[in-house]
Amino acid sequence: MVHLARPPKPASTAKRNRDIVRLYGSALHDIVHLDHLGPSADRNYLPDDYAPRPAKDAALAAFAQLATIRLKVGHALISLIDDERQYILAEATPNIALHPASPQLTTDGLWLGHASVPRSWGLCERVLTIDPGTIAAYADAAVVCTDLAQTEQYANRIYVKDGPRLRFHAGVALTSPSGAMVGALSVIDDQPRPGGLSVGEIIYLQDLAATVSEFMDTYTLKDQHRRGERMVRGLVSFTEGAPTLQSLEKYQNFRAQPGALDFHPETDAARATRIARNGSSPVQEQEEAKGDDLDRHNSVRALQDSILSMNTKPMFARAANIMRASSGLDGVIILDASVVATVQQKPEAHTNPPVISESTYDSKSSTEEEERPMGATRKLDSPSSSMNSAKRCMILGSSVRDDYARGDGQGYQSLREIDLKRMLRQFPNGKIMNYDAGGEHTVSTDESDALVASDGSGESVPGRKKRRHSVSTAQKTLNVVQAALKGARSVAFVPFWDFERSRWFAGCLCWTSTPDRVLSPLLDVPYFKIFSHSVMNELARLDAMAANQAKTTFMSTISHELRSPLHGILGSVQCMQGSSLDSFQVTMLNTMSACGQTLLDTIDHILDYAKINETSRMMSTKRMKTINSVCLSSKPLRNTKSIGLMTASWSAFDLTLAAEEVIEAVYASQSYQAITRPDNAIQSSAETVLPGNDSLSGDGTGRKNCFIILDLGNQDMSFTLPVGVWRRLIMNIFGNALKFTETGHIIVSLRSNANTNHEVPTHVTLSVTDTGMGMNPDYMANRLFEPFSQENPHITGTGLGLSIVRRIIETIGGKIEVGSDPSEGTSVKVKLALRRPDKHIPPTSETPRFFASLPRLEDKKICILEEKSTSTDTLDNLQTGGSQTRFTDVLVKTLTGWLKMDTIRTHKWEEHEADLVICPKPSFDYLAAIRRRRTETRRAPVTIFVAMDSLEAATLRTDARCESKESVVEIIIQPCGPHKLAQVLNHCLNRFASPDENIMADHTPTPFNAVTTTKDLESERSSVVAEPSVITNIVSSVPPTAPSYVLITDDNAINRKLLAAFLKRCKLPFRVAENGLEAVEAYRKGDVRFNIILMDISMPVLDGCSATRLIREHESKHNMQRTRIIVLSGLTSASAKLEAWTSGIDDYMTKPVNFRKLEASMIGTGSDDTAPKES
Repeated sequence: MVHLARPPKPASTAKRNRDIVRLYGSALHDIVHLDHLGPSADRNYLPDDYAPRPAKDAALAAFAQLATIRLKVGHALISLIDDERQYILAEATPNIALHPASPQLTTDGLWLGHASVPRSWGLCERVLTIDPGTIAAYADAAVVCTDLAQTEQYANRIYVKDGPRLRFHAGVALTSPSGAMVGALSVIDDQPRPGGLSVGEIIYLQDLAATVSEFMDTYTLKDQHRRGERMVRGLVSFTEGAPTLQSLEKYQNFRAQPGALDFHPETDAARATRIARNGSSPVQEQEEAKGDDLDRHNSVRALQDSILSMNTKPMFARAANIMRASSGLDGVIILDASVVATVQQKPEAHTNPPVISESTYDSKSSTEEEERPMGATRKLDSPSSSMNSAKRCMILGSSVRDDYARGDGQGYQSLREIDLKRMLRQFPNGKIMNYDAGGEHTVSTDESDALVASDGSGESVPGRKKRRHSVSTAQKTLNVVQAALKGARSVAFVPFWDFERSRWFAGCLCWTSTPDRVLSPLLDVPYFKIFSHSVMNELARLDAMAANQAKTTFMSTISHELRSPLHGILGSVQCMQGSSLDSFQVTMLNTMSACGQTLLDTIDHILDYAKINETSRMMSTKRMKTINSVCLSSKPLRNTKSIGLMTASWSAFDLTLAAEEVIEAVYASQSYQAITRPDNAIQSSAETVLPGNDSLSGDGTGRKNCFIILDLGNQDMSFTLPVGVWRRLIMNIFGNALKFTETGHIIVSLRSNANTNHEVPTHVTLSVTDTGMGMNPDYMANRLFEPFSQENPHITGTGLGLSIVRRIIETIGGKIEVGSDPSEGTSVKVKLALRRPDKHIPPTSETPRFFASLPRLEDKKICILEEKSTSTDTLDNLQTGGSQTRFTDVLVKTLTGWLKMDTIRTHKWEEHEADLVICPKPSFDYLAAIRRRRTETRRAPVTIFVAMDSLEAATLRTDARCESKESVVEIIIQPCGPHKLAQVLNHCLNRFASPDENIMADHTPTPFNAVTTTKDLESERSSVVAEPSVITNIVSSVPPTAPSYVLITDDNAINRKLLAAFLKRCKLPFRVAENGLEAVEAYRKGDVRFNIILMDISMPVLDGCSATRLIREHESKHNMQRTRIIVLSGLTSASAKLEAWTSGIDDYMTKPVNFRKLEASMIGTGSDDTAPKES
């Protein structure tokens, strides 16, 4: 039995050639090619001046010399042989020096040396005639010719008759790791050997050939190591900003300098000129697109250019240059895919690298486009298929070898947009394509079999026709690439995925034009994909820099525009506060001042925060204390540029006063919304307006029966902190509590520990506790602090409150604890470590008035009259947590602790000789009792009613009993903070002391008409606020059997109502969807025909662009008439417009919408945008 160390195996010629190039290609570099040796093999002569070169690899020379010594022959050759040439890697004689640098090295005695000759000219090709399947003895695995002069094939060769006069030849095969015969180890001599080689000599020659083959396997490892090192340098060079591949000595110390590029990436114009000069067809976009198509093409190209940041194209050119240099390529071009990337299909992240074949195709994706019904492609694609077939993709960056740049190469051109679109669908993970010298795609036998659909028995199976169609489509793609890159032998297609936009951004073509450099799916493609990620990260960085620059420019211009009007408002309010005002005017001005100051401080903080360009990554730690409690803590930023910018705006202020102003402003805002918009109740997300509906909104009043309790400790609360930070903290936490609490109470508590040392931080605790809707443990554990996250997605709001709080805590440092129970409510505690100011705080406008009123109020008697609880009241108190009692308790604490007043708390008026009486719950019975006990010598004390909201306050102010001259009645709206109480009580004493000010004016200006009862007032309020709803509560007057409808798709209820009113005026029937998914489902349902769809872009669940694509696909699939889709969006960026156009829309209009233009667009005659529109 024959046991060969490395036996040959059957392999196709294509397989053998591919192994030679892929495994041993590096050994073929710099080899001398001997061509034009003569007219035929028998008459071929070496050039007279030819001098053989020694082997570059001393180890191979040593193996060859060992063969000459052991077998006692004159020459030994180690060669690789493909279908055209023989590559002699080493030739040795028994006495030749081995190392190329040896002083004893001489080429005397060498025949061919290190050279490449035509295969038919040499001797060693005979080895390839060995049939691996017929080897039964060791002699069968060798080729032995005892006398060349006696053979018909070689007897007349020049090197037999003349020259070295070769007579004996023997050879065995060199095999690749897969067993393919890739070369030969041959021995030759100038003397014939009638006995040939013995079996032992043949075995030795075969063992030596196996050793040589195993040694040559290391060529692959060496080549991979060398290329891997260059690839790493390429990545480092690109990430460090180098324009070209840096050397090992330079790249670590390289610093990119502006304008230091030592290469010149081609522009589109230069490329077109060069291609035309070389005889290739240039991109003739201007000739292919005529009339409206030309305008549309130019508009889309302008949008493509506007999407790119300023330095994007130089970056892509730099990337192409480094990719080419680091991978030993002949050219790289990066094509823009923004127009054709309509199918947002991201490759699977878990795909094993690389899922990139050389000849297999995804038949499903490849036939997707070919098997559409006639005309379906034109409906689905945007721009149209006719334009796609003519337009070439814009080149973002390119880099080619010098001979290409000089025009000596065969040239290249961009792909058509429709071809790039097909390649993105077919090869989302990339693709390698190999060609022979004639431009034909090279496929091995195994790979060819993979393209034929069969069940293994030779019978056709379902899908056979589709497979053949897939091959046709695949061949079409191969031909397109070969035509675009003339002369390319190996091409890699690499798509670039944009993670920011969730779509394909570009397609990259990398190619080589030499047969000894074949791109590898195991080495080159993973590198290209990693490099593409680096390119897209750099693109994101450039986009972020551009956005940051735009933000900085915007902030520098908007700062004055925002602050100036606010300062004017606040200045006017301060001037009015110094004039003669009644109590209602004082209250309203105080509210305006608090809201304006809160807004000003918030704007200041946002503007200052926006100036930070490079904020360090903010970190916080979150842990679950209990199942219903979560704690988030963070250390403040230290020793960074960001915190330096932040602390520059820190100032000392009174936390108590700021907290009171913010709560007053937030509650006033909520109260205003409740009385002016009755439809703010939580609505179903599935709201759909059909013909015959009576309303578009709910019937809830939105009013709350909730006590706002300010438990602000009577302490020195002056600390150093950005006032905007403090206001935003309270605004978001208290705003959330107010939003989710309909009844019961909200307690805001503020405390600090006893510390007067300015060098040691003082611990300040802000607590907000409510009895409203609690949160479940799963939401608290996983999504509580996430932006745009709400436990109930149907509730109004953005879900940003606690995420903003988290960002603030991560910036200034601190801790936030949230405890919540769905049946009890929520408690939020914020703990901060703040420093006291070194200097005295400059007083604000409110501070002098507050301290000026304290001496007058001190020791004044004030009576708090609260109704005695009945059994029903007690039950209510139990249900609301004793909210009114808690409110009264804190009110007493504020009057006693802050204002130093003598407080009496009672359920019955017993002539307590008080100057002031406060009724936490308005009661006309108490007012009547107080007035009955007045005498001629003593007037009744001032009665102060605490109203729940502004609607109740307006009702009380217009009540005749409150306007009566019998006594002074004041109305105050909760919350009742110390500063507000001091100002109102001081004003009450002024009125009490003046007989002329003992009653209110006949009519106090209010936002409501004067009514006498709460019922009348609410009726009046309903008629006032219902008017917009009546206008926008539109239903279609067209019967349900109407042939077509208009579909309104918008997540904003106000926008839906406005569009509904417009369509009613136009007498058009309509339906409504709140997001893209509802729109797609309504369209697919098919119970009515939608001729026009008014589509918003930014919507929850499914955005407008994705919905448009699904609708176009549905139309194409069912061969339906194209529906006109008009986008109504607040987005004005070129990127948004381009994505909308490529998704298949017909018109794009920006909000606020001009209804005349919308009406014109609906009949297909107008648009407010200069972007292209469907014809």
